[in-house]
Amino acid sequence: MTDPSASDPPDPTPQDVSPETPDREVPSPEVPSPEVSTPADNYNQVDPELRARFWKIVGLLKIAIIVCTIGSLVALFWGDYSLAARLLVPGAAALGYACYRIYRLKTRIDAGEFDHDIDGEREGAADDADENPETTADPVADNRDPEAETP
Repeated sequence: MTDPSASDPPDPTPQDVSPETPDREVPSPEVPSPEVSTPADNYNQVDPELRARFWKIVGLLKIAIIVCTIGSLVALFWGDYSLAARLLVPGAAALGYACYRIYRLKTRIDAGEFDHDIDGEREGAADDADENPETTADPVADNRDPEAETP
């Protein structure tokens, strides 16, 4: 007969190595931590009107999605197409209105209506422009060569 201990493979890990203590000390990389603004700081920096419009659109989209979903499920499972239409039509209208409001808000954001600087640089520049009308002149006219205009 064969000896059962002879068929066992040898243990690959030595007995003197334990998972708790490393052989040598591994240095950790020193990475400077960048200053990260918290979401609460970013939330407070947003224009209050923009924030209010955003949350109104979010609420409108939630309502539209829920109503459209319920209308679709009523049509699918109950087969009551009259009730499904009474749910889907207002839901689709609310979804369309939300898309319209998103488009209008996006165009206002792109136009720079909600741009504001926390340090007041932009507001200060606008105040200076009101006091000094020469600075609000046409920028294209300022770039022209005055000698080229004379005959």
